[in-house]
Amino acid sequence: MAANTDDSHVPSAKQVDKLLQYLDILYPGGKPIQPVIDPSPGTCIYKDEVNTFCQTISDDWFWRGFTAKAAAEYCNNPDKLQTATWKDIKCVLTFFIFKERFCNGYQGAAIEDGFIRTLLLRVKELAKK
Repeated sequence: MAANTDDSHVPSAKQVDKLLQYLDILYPGGKPIQPVIDPSPGTCIYKDEVNTFCQTISDDWFWRGFTAKAAAEYCNNPDKLQTATWKDIKCVLTFFIFKERFCNGYQGAAIEDGFIRTLLLRVKELAKK
């Protein structure tokens, strides 16, 4: 895998490995963790595992050129993730970070409903190519 450059959305092997560790952290035994510590109205306090996952995305996968419309296509149709490219993955992960700002609890829901697991499995598949 090539290192990230302005012209390439292909992550480094280190970035992929760092992200894929969350398959076991967020989905031990293939089942989602309970991501929320405190689901009080108006705020959502996540477990440390979720916060470090989000930090990993912000550090290694954040893409300023993403569009919400493109990311929403995957969020509204998770089966489409099966054909996602590296660029699409970066787009969706960036959206995952931003959407929490406008939709409290979104990140927890995306973990619990398996959307993030499906995305991580696609990352794993792309990394083998």
